[in-house]
Parts: sequence; structure tokens; C-alpha cells
Amino acid sequence: MKVEMTVSASNLLELLKAFRGYGNPSARIWFLGMEEGAPKDEKRLDREVEKRMNFRPIMGLDEAHELLDRRLGSIETRLSSTWIWMARFARAIIDQSDDWIDLEKAKRYVIEELGQLEKKTFVTDLLPLPAHNNSIFPYKTLFIRRKDYEEKVIPERIKMLQDMIAEYKPRYVFAYGKKYREHYRFLANASEWKIVKDAGSKDPIEFSGGRDTTFLLLPFFGRQWMNDAIALKVINSVRSRKR
Repeated sequence: MKVEMTVSASNLLELLKAFRGYGNPSARIWFLGMEEGAPKDEKRLDREVEKRMNFRPIMGLDEAHELLDRRLGSIETRLSSTWIWMARFARAIIDQSDDWIDLEKAKRYVIEELGQLEKKTFVTDLLPLPAHNNSIFPYKTLFIRRKDYEEKVIPERIKMLQDMIAEYKPRYVFAYGKKYREHYRFLANASEWKIVKDAGSKDPIEFSGGRDTTFLLLPFFGRQWMNDAIALKVINSVRSRKR
């Protein structure tokens, strides 16, 4: 089924310009992904994007999902593996928790801490519009092809994120997912990268140099790409670095 949205181009443009991310940009750890997930169904996606028009530039993850009728912790709202891994990394690195792998505590962290305005993490994406997957591009009132969208929006988003990082100076930016790794590299603008040896991942784990902010280029936070052993390598590498 070919999905095309009925939301107006002007509303989509407004959403493109406005939203920055979830949580506290002054936090020590940022998480940077490709884009948020979205419903495949055309009508549901239309309704969701309309609700996103009410988003402020920076929102709490819980508040935003209340607006989307997806209350965190409810039976209807599944906590994604992406959020779970964010919670585990945050618990291990910020809170220095030895039981960072604990699934129930990670779920509780997602509900109570992750991406909250006054808390310890910031969650953002390279692309601002939610999508079900790469093969479906529903925003044809704005761009004919996904390629056109990316070529127009990614440079603008990189500049926005670079400006925010320069202002807030997070200690770490966890950039995950292979497809947009070169864009993450460009955003980091680092002269030196170090590979974590024997990490066990399909894609190399890399750390940037830099006094203020260190970028970590990581596999996607999904079951096929991230596991306990890889995560432990990342955590130990971060803990061993001078703060």
C-alpha cells in the first residue's frame, strides 16, 4: 500500500523547523538516532503528525507521548529496545550502576527518567519526521522522494545539532545506527577516531577525540546488532576514559 499524508506542507515545514528532541540538553549524555518510528497506517500517521504540531522545541518524553495518546508504561505502549538500551547505558555511565543490564530497572528508567526535562539524558534524531521504515515515504506533500527530503533536511539538522552541542557541551553523544554513520562523523567534526578492539559487533565501535564532547559511533540499538557483551565493551571503554 502506498501511503501519502494529507497533512499540509506548511504544517510539515513547521514541524521540521521546530522540534529538537526530548529531555535535558544540558545532560551529560545525548542519544542520537536516525528518526522516530511511526504508524504504517495512513490515518493514524496523519493524526499523529497533527498532534506533533503541538510539540514544543524540547519536550519531556513522557509528556510528548501523552499528547500522542501513548502513555509510557501502559499496556498499549511497548517500550522499544532502543529506549531500553539507552536506559541501560545511562544507568551504567551516569549512575554507575553495577546492575545496568537489569531489564525491569531499565524499563522503570525509561518510564521515569529517560528524556525527561529535568533529568540526565537528551534524546534526539538526525531526521525530524517520524517514519515507519525507510521503504515508505509518506510526506509527499513536502518532498517527492525520501532522497530529496534527506538532502534538504540533514545538512540543516546537522548545523542545528552542532550549534546545540557547542552551547550545551554534553560529555558524550551516543550516535547509533550504521546507515547514517558518515553524517554522524560530519556532525562530530572530529580529527581523530579510535576503534574499540574486540567489541564483537558487526560494525566497529568508534570514539572521537575531543576535549568537551566525545562521540560514540555504535550499532543500532536492536536485538540483531546490540547485546550484553557489546554493551559492556562500550561501558568499560567509557568508564576508562578520563572525564
